[in-house]
Amino acid sequence: MYISINPINSDEILAKLNKDIESITTWLESNSLVLNPSKSKTMVFGSMHQIKQIIRQKPAVFILGDQVERVSEARNLGILMDESLRFESHIAKVAG
Repeated sequence: MYISINPINSDEILAKLNKDIESITTWLESNSLVLNPSKSKTMVFGSMHQIKQIIRQKPAVFILGDQVERVSEARNLGILMDESLRFESHIAKVAG
């Protein structure tokens, strides 16, 4: 899931995100599927200034009551993404 957050109303948006995740988890459970919190990650994308503004507010995302780990780099559909969307790690890995 991707969601746009403005530091001014980040609490509202995070509450909505957590409610959406709860709805998804309920649907998955009713269809004999599981969303694994330990395999899920959260990341804030943006400029260094934007990232610092959001992180300063300590955003928390939860799945089944477990807080999702925040990372600065993660693989998504085979692409190694970083917070600044500079793709340096991905390019280095592919070119290396």
